[in-house]
Amino acid sequence: MKSKSLVVAMATMLALSTEADASKLASELATTARYYPSATNSYNKYSSMYSGYYTNNNNRNYYSSWFDPTRYRGAITRTVTTKINGVVVTKIYTTVNGRTTVRVIITDGKPTVVNKPTTPTTRPVIDTKPVVTPTQPVTDKQPVESPVQPVVDKKPVETPTQPVVRTPVENPSQPIVDTKPVVETPTQPIVDTKPVREPEPPISDTGPIIIRPSKPIATRSPVVASNVPTRGEQWNDRSRGYNLRDPNNKANVTLDGSGVIVGILDSGFKNYLMANDIEKKFGHRAEIIETGRSAPSSATHGIMVAEMVGGGTSNNGVAPKAKLLLADITRTTANGSGLLASASFYNDLWNRGARIFNQSYGIPKPLTYFNNDSRSMYYYERQFDSSILNIYKNKVKDGGLFIWAAGNNRGDKDPSVQAGLPHYMPELEKGWISVVALATRSSNSLGNFEWSNLLPYSQAGVAKNWTVSAMGDYVFNLRGSNVVSSGSSFAAPAVTGTAALVKQKYPWMDGNLIKQSILTTATDIGVRGVDDVYGWGLLNVEKATNGPARFDKGLAFADNVTVNIPNGRYEFSNDIDGNAGLVKNGKGELVLSGASTFEGVTTLNEGAITINGKKYASKVNVGNRGTLVANSTTLENGVNNEGTFVNQGYSTINNNYIASAQSTLVSDLGSNLNVKGEVDLNNSTLALTAEKDGKAQYVTAKGVTTSAITSDTAIKGNFSAIETSGLLNAMAVKTSENEISATVSRKNVADYVNKTTSGEAMWENVAMALENSFTTLDSQIEENKGTTTATNDSFAQQAAVLQNSIANANTQSVVLDSLSGQIYASAQALTFENAETVNKDLSNRLVMLGALDNIGNTAGVWVTGIYGNGTLKEAGFGEGKTNTYAGQLGFDKQFTDDVILGAALNYSKADVSFNRYGGSSKADGIGASLYARVGNKHKTPWYVQGRVGYGSVDSDVERNIILADNNVSTAKINHRDKVLSAYVESGYDFKIGNLAFTPFVGLNHDVVRRGAFSEENSQFGLTADKATYKQTSGLVGLRTSLDVNVAGMKTTLQGYVNHQKAFNDEDLSFKASYTGLQDAKFDVKGIGLAKSKTWVGVGALTEVNKNTSLYVNYDLKLTKSKGHNNVVTAGVRVTF
Repeated sequence: MKSKSLVVAMATMLALSTEADASKLASELATTARYYPSATNSYNKYSSMYSGYYTNNNNRNYYSSWFDPTRYRGAITRTVTTKINGVVVTKIYTTVNGRTTVRVIITDGKPTVVNKPTTPTTRPVIDTKPVVTPTQPVTDKQPVESPVQPVVDKKPVETPTQPVVRTPVENPSQPIVDTKPVVETPTQPIVDTKPVREPEPPISDTGPIIIRPSKPIATRSPVVASNVPTRGEQWNDRSRGYNLRDPNNKANVTLDGSGVIVGILDSGFKNYLMANDIEKKFGHRAEIIETGRSAPSSATHGIMVAEMVGGGTSNNGVAPKAKLLLADITRTTANGSGLLASASFYNDLWNRGARIFNQSYGIPKPLTYFNNDSRSMYYYERQFDSSILNIYKNKVKDGGLFIWAAGNNRGDKDPSVQAGLPHYMPELEKGWISVVALATRSSNSLGNFEWSNLLPYSQAGVAKNWTVSAMGDYVFNLRGSNVVSSGSSFAAPAVTGTAALVKQKYPWMDGNLIKQSILTTATDIGVRGVDDVYGWGLLNVEKATNGPARFDKGLAFADNVTVNIPNGRYEFSNDIDGNAGLVKNGKGELVLSGASTFEGVTTLNEGAITINGKKYASKVNVGNRGTLVANSTTLENGVNNEGTFVNQGYSTINNNYIASAQSTLVSDLGSNLNVKGEVDLNNSTLALTAEKDGKAQYVTAKGVTTSAITSDTAIKGNFSAIETSGLLNAMAVKTSENEISATVSRKNVADYVNKTTSGEAMWENVAMALENSFTTLDSQIEENKGTTTATNDSFAQQAAVLQNSIANANTQSVVLDSLSGQIYASAQALTFENAETVNKDLSNRLVMLGALDNIGNTAGVWVTGIYGNGTLKEAGFGEGKTNTYAGQLGFDKQFTDDVILGAALNYSKADVSFNRYGGSSKADGIGASLYARVGNKHKTPWYVQGRVGYGSVDSDVERNIILADNNVSTAKINHRDKVLSAYVESGYDFKIGNLAFTPFVGLNHDVVRRGAFSEENSQFGLTADKATYKQTSGLVGLRTSLDVNVAGMKTTLQGYVNHQKAFNDEDLSFKASYTGLQDAKFDVKGIGLAKSKTWVGVGALTEVNKNTSLYVNYDLKLTKSKGHNNVVTAGVRVTF
């Protein structure tokens, strides 16, 4: 009895102080504005997600939910009853015009409740019979309930605004505005710090039982991060620390959201006052969708939300290059503004490419305030338009992802009905994420993001299985002022931006796989596992962009996580656990580089799965279009192979390996597959490769023998076929009942190329060069006990690449063409042609001197411009296109009646480009010539003329050396050449009037000395010493001329034809070696000099006066199979 009296006394004392406390708390609540030092001095209290009031110039609008604002007037009453040791204390809170009073009734025994039946334990505290329409939230008015609805226990009215609590509950901050609006005191009822809540959530009478994911306790990593929090909410993952400057762990992520489209439904996008901000923050990446809606000019909420997703001007934007579709869904009525989406808005966004949607708004009531009883006024569907629910269902089914802010009420144990909608509609959970915000404890500590200073707003509750948490406090710059805003409104877009990054990296992922990547990689905080406060944990952007960390049936809504990769190669680098299996579809490759301990079966239907070096707990079934690659991996539960199994390195199967007759086991060089269980080869195929650790290896002619497969039990069956690439020989022998050994060796390159190609000379030359070099390399490796040395290792690595590419039909011809080096031989033909061109110009010059009437005994100066083009070709080699630009400047004089002597300088620029990856060469030449003519047309018909010349040529050569599709290097070298030329010609003139015929014979000798060169950029570049080429040829020809007078000027028309034949064959080949193995010499061949050629030409010489003459010539060289050359010259001679 004493105890009960004491309790009564204490309750009475408490009651006497309650009214004073209520007034004090109301005053405290009115001053909980957020502050930021660098901004202005006055801020509004702003609940950026839900409730809270947006206050401006003393006009109050309820601005947060989907629906119309609700104002509260008159008296509001709330009753709270508690029972302590049998003493019942009833507190009646009454708010009239903003002032709250409290009356306390104390009874001994059962509480006295007038006209209020006891609330069933399975229902949450709810308002008294609110009016509910399908498109409006529950309000606090009390209409008569329809008779068909169930009887609802009458409880005190609870307004949807933020409650005043005994310990101040912080609401999200109002963004800073320039006008320093007045902060008003909300007219809200006072409630207890811990209002009476039934321990169980409301029972969903019609909700199906579904599988829920369970997050396992993370295995402690041996490496502990240096900044793991030790105070504040429990931090369970010691492999990641907390960085208050990077709370979502994004700093090291290089992805930027490029190519991803995100839909954002919010407010303020059409705010003309914010147009400049929108341009600065998003540029052309933001597209404002026409919705027919617009928000007040004070609305900036949506702009801050969008900046969190993809702003490009601050550190806030998670995906700063994503395309943002901005839909203003503000609904304005006479009572204020709210947010209301429609099915048409979502369809528009979807049709424009958005598959990820951010929603930072909702009804300011926890989802457990409602139920799934269609007869009840609290039926959740009454809060939505049916078309919206259908949109959600359809878009989730089609792969969409909807990300919602959970709410901003620190007292709420559950999120809003929007964020928690899958609680009532489980089919939405595949594409639904609720985001809990972590924010500073109070306004006094704003900006202090220490882990111990953070607390959550509305919690995960019954939505924990689709909830992740993220930081909710951020600094924005709006119209030049810094704004501190807080709430799940800004936590949600951090997750949305992360979803965009995941989509960028894995473009084939649907909303469910993106969701799995985000939730399963969250850092476990709070109670271990998926908890009622933070859900899966704290957002980890970096880890989320590396793929899922768990395959969970509850998240996949199936026994397996299905991955469909149409093409390309993608990697999941996280360790993956879980209770689900993996199904791989699509032609692409999935690389699993973490430890895989998930329990389900792996079904590989198509494409490839590569497992890199870690244990793999799942049993693997390889379909006939699938390829499993084990890279020194332990496969714990066996492999059933109906497709291809590639073993790289030393892999172990701790169970059985069962192969079908149509399957293939691919074994890399030196690899061994050890099977602890049963092995049944079933007449399958063994394919041997020359790769090791994913890298091509050089194989000698002697070869390498290894154990391809061993077993702890007797191997059943054998391989029916042994395969390898074309340049390799392969054989396999069952050396014992537990072992099959395999040997790989190389074939003779020259023999292989001759058998597999059309026998082109250039390819045969390359094949012989390769075989010669490989033979030398083989000897060096054998001398070094089967291994390479420091001097030949690089060459051997590149030779290994060649062994594969030459055997590949897609690359064989390209590789052989590029390795020919023919340009160094063939381009010398252009040097010879240039010498011929200069010689032909001087020969024509001397003939014309013999035709002039006014040579005189004084000096003459002449200048000639030359252009030539042509082709260099020979069967079996690449064809070259040539161009030459040249000029000559000469001086000559007639010393006697019979002798003319002269000298000339020449300069030329020539280039040649070869097809078939032959490369190109550019040559600049300079030279000097002496020439003479003996004979006078007035005295004797005989003449002799000739020249000697010396030149220097500077050549730049560039070509690609292609060893494989992904192994291309460019060789650029310079070599200097010397050219010596001599020519002599004699003929006899037969004249008939003005017409003359001149048969002539000649002798030509050219010497080219090419400089040394070395291609250093590739092991298979060429290195060659100096080389000298010579050719001597004789010629016979006929020249004719006709003198005519035109306008009083004498013009001599000339034409000729001559045939030239060399006395020696000059194929321009030379000795060389590959730069990486200079001990092996071989011949490099190209287009040789033509042994026979024919020149034809025409020209005209006009004596303008006795001191000036003009001339022009065209010459054409023809060969049977070596190409042709055209030469055009024009010049002038002036006599002093």
